Amino acid sequence: ATFVLSFLTLVSIGTMLLMFPALKQGETPVDFIDALFTAVSASCVNGLIVVDTGVFWSRKGQIVIMVLVQLGALGVVSFATFFALFFRTGFSIRQQSMLQEQLSSDSLFSAQGLLRKVVRYTLSIELITFVFIYLSWGNHLQFESIGEKIYFSAFHAISSFCNAGFTLFSEGLNSPALSEAYALHLSVLFAVILGGIGFPVLQDIFSPELRKEREKKHWKRLKLNSRISIRVSVVLLLAGMGFMFFLEHDKSLSHLPLGGKLVASIFQSGITRSAGFNTVYIDQMYTPTLIILICLMFIGASPGSIGGGIKTTTFYVIIKSAIATVRGFTRVEISRRYIPSEIVYKALFIFVFAIAYTTMGTFLLSITDHDQPIIYLFFEQVSAFSTVGLSTGITAELSSAGKFIILVSMFIGRVGTLTLALSLSTRVSTTHYKYPSAHIMVG
Repeated sequence: ATFVLSFLTLVSIGTMLLMFPALKQGETPVDFIDALFTAVSASCVNGLIVVDTGVFWSRKGQIVIMVLVQLGALGVVSFATFFALFFRTGFSIRQQSMLQEQLSSDSLFSAQGLLRKVVRYTLSIELITFVFIYLSWGNHLQFESIGEKIYFSAFHAISSFCNAGFTLFSEGLNSPALSEAYALHLSVLFAVILGGIGFPVLQDIFSPELRKEREKKHWKRLKLNSRISIRVSVVLLLAGMGFMFFLEHDKSLSHLPLGGKLVASIFQSGITRSAGFNTVYIDQMYTPTLIILICLMFIGASPGSIGGGIKTTTFYVIIKSAIATVRGFTRVEISRRYIPSEIVYKALFIFVFAIAYTTMGTFLLSITDHDQPIIYLFFEQVSAFSTVGLSTGITAELSSAGKFIILVSMFIGRVGTLTLALSLSTRVSTTHYKYPSAHIMVG
């Protein structure tokens, strides 16, 4: 409850601040639902918007959104670490293990060290991204001053690494001045991928101690979680790029040269799983492409990261479990390691819960906003639940009830997994017994 309350507090403060007239431009008053929607989207690092961030909000309002994004991005990992340490003696072993697993750490004490490194990695990568973005503007966009250029670079650097997808351009990175700014696109993609790969993986790759240990002991490899996260991420990135290029080369990508089509394809493939930036118009894509993007959004980023979705490792465990079942194996094995049935069951639970929730959300949206195409509503719902932030452009057109459904989906998609895991971690009586087996026909 404290975990959820902390996020609700952040959203409440953000909503109240965004209601102040000084935080918007022009005379148009701020609707409460729009302020609440923006605060939830920023705190949950989603990126779906109902008002134009660069036009509707003043510089002060944009800074509030940027702060909400930064705090929201660090929230899940930081709060999980806090609970793992503070309640180390008060929680059951099972609950401690679940919190430890949320961080993909070897122990609760390593989780404490990870918290410090989370902040260090975040600030370091955001600084590097800021430099790359600052140098990538080139002549594509003319700024009024150096200060404005620095501000735009900082805003998009934070939004990129935090997988938020907020941008100060009305048409996103697909605005006429930036549609062919390929160095900028790749800089943003670089930060999004690092933000979505997971802090434990970053620690495993970049930690000087671990790298020195692997140099001395050549038989040591990256941890299994890191290998799976990287492997699945690369496969999804290349597969999404291939589908995007093949399906859209004569439609949404038709105006770009060959090199531009390749950059746009890999950009949209990588961005779709974590953040809500776009360099092409989503509503101009073919329906099969939208289905591919929905699948990528649903899978999402890696565990222990800022991104959402069911997570790459969950997807991998489900695939390996299905293969093992088809081949008649009784156990799931990955890289000569046995995967306990508890992890398989948990992966299946997350998958079923995500499917059920997105289906229910789409059904409700089809009632509240029946004038919108069902594929657009499904796309919007999956994007919200997976905290991606991509949209076909219907977010601002949704009814108040539709916006409420989406903002609830954003919140549940951001904090729901950890909360559900804790709520289901009730103490159980002994399971050292076995009922007689029963045969049930399935399939």
